[in-house]
Amino acid sequence: MMTVRILCLLALFGIVFVGAAQKPRRHALIIGIDKYRPEDKQLAASGRGFGDLDGAVNDALAFQMLLKARYGFRTADMQILLNGEATAERILKELQAVLQRAKAGDQVIIYYAGHGSQVSNPLSPEPDKMDETIVPADAWRGNLDGKLYDIRDKEIARMVYPAAQAGVQVTVIFDSCHSGSVTRAAGGSVGKIRKAAPSGVVLEDASESPPLEAAGVLVLTAAQDFQPAQEYYDAKGNPHGAFTYALMQAMRESGRRESVRELFLRTRARLKALGLKQEPVLLGNEQRRRQPLIAPQATEGTDEESPILVTVAAKTDKGIVIEGGPVLGIYENTLLKPFGKQPLSLSAEPRLRVKQLLGGNRALCELEQGDARRIQIGDAWEAVSRTVPERSRLRLCLPLIARDAEQLAKEAADFSRRAALYNIQFSESSQAPFAVLYRNQTWQLQDAAGNVLAQEAALDRLTLEGAAGSAVYWLLPLPQTAAEKLQKDVNQHVIRFADEQTADYVLGGFYHNGELRYGWLRQAAGADTSPMPKTSALIGLQEANFNKTLGDYLVQLARIKNLLTIENPPEDHPFPYRLVLVNAQTGQIHRSDTLRTGQTFGLRLQLDTVAAASWSGRRSWVYVFVLDSEGNTSLLYPRSGNVENFLPAADEHPESIALGSERLLRITPPFGADTYITLLTHEPLPDPFLLQQKGVQTRAAEHPLSDLLLGSSETRSASLTGSWQIRRQVFVSMGQ
Repeated sequence: MMTVRILCLLALFGIVFVGAAQKPRRHALIIGIDKYRPEDKQLAASGRGFGDLDGAVNDALAFQMLLKARYGFRTADMQILLNGEATAERILKELQAVLQRAKAGDQVIIYYAGHGSQVSNPLSPEPDKMDETIVPADAWRGNLDGKLYDIRDKEIARMVYPAAQAGVQVTVIFDSCHSGSVTRAAGGSVGKIRKAAPSGVVLEDASESPPLEAAGVLVLTAAQDFQPAQEYYDAKGNPHGAFTYALMQAMRESGRRESVRELFLRTRARLKALGLKQEPVLLGNEQRRRQPLIAPQATEGTDEESPILVTVAAKTDKGIVIEGGPVLGIYENTLLKPFGKQPLSLSAEPRLRVKQLLGGNRALCELEQGDARRIQIGDAWEAVSRTVPERSRLRLCLPLIARDAEQLAKEAADFSRRAALYNIQFSESSQAPFAVLYRNQTWQLQDAAGNVLAQEAALDRLTLEGAAGSAVYWLLPLPQTAAEKLQKDVNQHVIRFADEQTADYVLGGFYHNGELRYGWLRQAAGADTSPMPKTSALIGLQEANFNKTLGDYLVQLARIKNLLTIENPPEDHPFPYRLVLVNAQTGQIHRSDTLRTGQTFGLRLQLDTVAAASWSGRRSWVYVFVLDSEGNTSLLYPRSGNVENFLPAADEHPESIALGSERLLRITPPFGADTYITLLTHEPLPDPFLLQQKGVQTRAAEHPLSDLLLGSSETRSASLTGSWQIRRQVFVSMGQ
């Protein structure tokens, strides 16, 4: 894989596409190498020792045909290098040429199938001090003349980056080992591994790769840097790279506007269905992952929310086993449907319902509808309906008043005009010195201590003399007719109604410029420092999506509550590393739970010597994300997908492990309580970017199926295997 280093979290979301004066063109450089050993036996014996492959040329030719037949690539715009043509010099020359031909708005596909390897680089910023490489056809010469013929990922990145910055949409696909940081084995049956022994050359290069993702480059690779990339013989006995075989199957079945993310998950599912353990890698910023792999015309994204996808792992006499569980928000009673398939008829479309959790990322399903014979191992399924665990259900208070919306709006307008005569400014902060609230079917004017200064059944009779010249927190109940409709429309599986004293959230309204606007408010003591969002965004009562938006916010809030309350399976061999924040200015571990504006931090895993004494030595996939005070979850590590986050590195037990840039975080407003969450799993998440979700401080409605770690019943964590753990740390950010 091409190792991508991210220096700034915010840079991940930038991507530039410059409009071209002419219709965008598509270009491709396709490389396939099977023959690595020279014909001369003496040269072969003295050269660098690795063997030939079987399926790389097949892959290159098949990929070229697919681009032509399905996506309309012109032969004149595709350069293909096979076997002896693919020397180091020729590959670099053709790569430079295709990038120079491409104009802003054009698409460039770079595909490589062959051996991958590594070269020693003592100055490399990577922990293993190795640079990943692709292996050209003449790499065997390296042992004869002491030169490096391999092409390093850094070289490719430095050539690609300027073109991407200039507006060329570049996609790089590697089917080789070490492609998860750039090699390969073989329906049918498994065959060779696309992996060459490291070159004996030692380089000294301290530079890092340019931030390809920030420029919009997309990278798809066959395996992690520590895994083999297999070759696979299909049912007809034809050899392929297993990754390419799965990818091309998925591409043939995909819609023209299917996102890269969806295509990747279906490719991964097909790869797993072959019985191989290699974990493919997707690198790309959020916008690029939402676009098609090859755009039909212009490069355009989609605003659709990403569904939660799982894959079929096995079919047993007890039911269907899926690769998905609590770490992806899948719990008992989650309902699933096939993803991306058109049913023969509505009644015939299969439905699965989760009946038992088998671990953190595995569950047993029963067939609720349809024909089990249509279900294949490796198929992707989409979650379509669910509830939440009991612990995550929100306690809600819905204050209402016996008025219709028009009557309440008229009363509010009259009251607002009268308040102006007393020089009263209305505030949305409950910390204002006075409040006007509707309690026990009466309007009350209260002071900051909660003392009732005046009360009346009618708003127009409430006296305001005591609050003259002050800010007043004025909270409106919901008209009864609107409340009754909301109660029917809201997802009853995510909430319970409660009184104001025990509720998590109260629905409160505000009057603004002739409009009644409502949102969910956390009124409990300590709301300012609670990890739960203090308020959702406000939505106008007359807006067409009023009920849906408020209902979607509830699902988001329930997701957040679940993140803060989810129970872990028991730890038989606890992972001995703990997340710490490191001050970028001092290099010291931050010991306080308070973060000040302007401070900059990096993330680090620090060894816990006590836990290390009983550690089994088992590595974990590590994910770190933050739940901020507005309910957003942001993935902090890994920022490049499942890459170099299987920790610690093999046979190493360092005292600390840096997670990304040492200046990853900068503390800025808005301030509040942020929860840093470390997720440890024994199996990688199929799509770690789902850990990044919007909160409730937005006017846009959220799609409830995009929420993560949100359940459909109690987790029964005691019965789960210890294949995952969640750890939480709360920090309160504030000004100087």
